[in-house]
Amino acid sequence: MNRSTERNALFDPDKNVRHQRALQLGTQQTVSELPNILEQLSVESDFFVRETLIWAIVRMGQPAIEPTIALLGYIAPQARLLAAQALGKIGDPSAVPALLNALPDDDLEVKRRVIYSLGQLGDARALPALLELLLDSNSELKSTVTTALREVGQRDPLMLSQGLQHAKWQVREQIADVLGLIGDVAAVPSLERAIADPHEQVRFAVLTALGHLGQVSGVLSAALQDSSFQVRTLAAHLQNSSL
Repeated sequence: MNRSTERNALFDPDKNVRHQRALQLGTQQTVSELPNILEQLSVESDFFVRETLIWAIVRMGQPAIEPTIALLGYIAPQARLLAAQALGKIGDPSAVPALLNALPDDDLEVKRRVIYSLGQLGDARALPALLELLLDSNSELKSTVTTALREVGQRDPLMLSQGLQHAKWQVREQIADVLGLIGDVAAVPSLERAIADPHEQVRFAVLTALGHLGQVSGVLSAALQDSSFQVRTLAAHLQNSSL
């Protein structure tokens, strides 16, 4: 393949040719070809070629960040979605401000991808925005936020535990649920403090989470005397299960 043919291979009508060229550029980490890779990524119709183009971008690491961030401003939703996907996979926290700026995207799928990528990066700067999105009325969006927060919690359960202090009880409840699902005992002290939450649904979620973690002994006495019948009933069940 001569140099001219190589240059045009990313834009070839044959998806197999495009795929092979993307593989070559990723393997060789040819940073000079980043503009062409990003141009093709924004319009690529084949799933496997798109994934290989993203792989090639990720392989190039830090030099690819700023050019990929520029794709977040493209008119085509596909370009913005795939840019967010690539930035999440590169994993460099320098992309966090740009991804936060992209959160209000009008396209739901782009927005969900941005949310997930922020979760992958696990940066504390994204946590306030992600917590607020737990209050969104769109169930698909909330599901993505929960998944992203699980990513954050798996990296840093103590950071995620900050959500137990959120002003909205609905957020505190969901954070307790997520911490229980993650299953990291590092969250236990924060959950134990949250057993005194003023909202009964939060206390129920906290007790449930501690039950998942097998760490109810520190709160069982308080929970058995809770003002909520549901919390007391759960506490009694957990007590009996441990006998």
